Amino acid sequence: MWRLAKDVLVVNLDSQILKISHGRISELKKRLIVNLMAQDIENLNDQEIVSVIRKFLERARLKKKPAVISLVSSNVCVTKNIAIPSLNPQEIKEIINLQASRYSPYSREEIIIDYLDIGRHHEKYTKILLVLANRNAIRRQFSILNRAGLEISRVAFKPEALGNLASRSLHLEQEKEPVGILHLDKTTSDFTILLRGKVIFSRNISLGTQALAEKKDEFLQKIRTEVGKSLDSYRAEEIDLAPNNFS
Repeated sequence: MWRLAKDVLVVNLDSQILKISHGRISELKKRLIVNLMAQDIENLNDQEIVSVIRKFLERARLKKKPAVISLVSSNVCVTKNIAIPSLNPQEIKEIINLQASRYSPYSREEIIIDYLDIGRHHEKYTKILLVLANRNAIRRQFSILNRAGLEISRVAFKPEALGNLASRSLHLEQEKEPVGILHLDKTTSDFTILLRGKVIFSRNISLGTQALAEKKDEFLQKIRTEVGKSLDSYRAEEIDLAPNNFS
């Protein structure tokens, strides 16, 4: 089990940036960040990316096999908030498997299906955040990490991981109203809404720090517009109250 491992690597690999976080769980169960790495890989092929990861592992000097959590970026996913007419976890999975392809531009064979349980809706419904990931993107991650000598222990949706981190850091589990989080990467951003520490909405925005560095005023105008569109989409899906607090 990855929770019992002393060394944990969290890897975020997309088409632009490779990020690796090396954490260590002490004997007292304290979680420590040992090392962080971020490298531009836009112009690297897969074998060159493998070499970058191997060099990081050499510097890390891991004595035991680490647990590896691979993050799936939202720009290779489709998300949708839906209400499922069941409170039974097994029935919910069956309904999702039957209906998921309706919400994806890809065929059923091209997607991997997962979801986040948001909570009960009325008496007989469960609200979920449906996550449909591009299967080829996941396969590429497994291929590159395996060739670098790493075995993936768990795959996680990046906005969920960022939401969990924000919740612990800002103590958002105690917040009774939704909170909006905007996270910027190089070319894309994630606008996520949390309620009591759980992700209830996520939207990818095609703007990032690169655009901010090039034309700040134009970026600020566009990002405000995109956050507004995200809030409109959130309200249209009638998920919960609109957030008043943002981070």
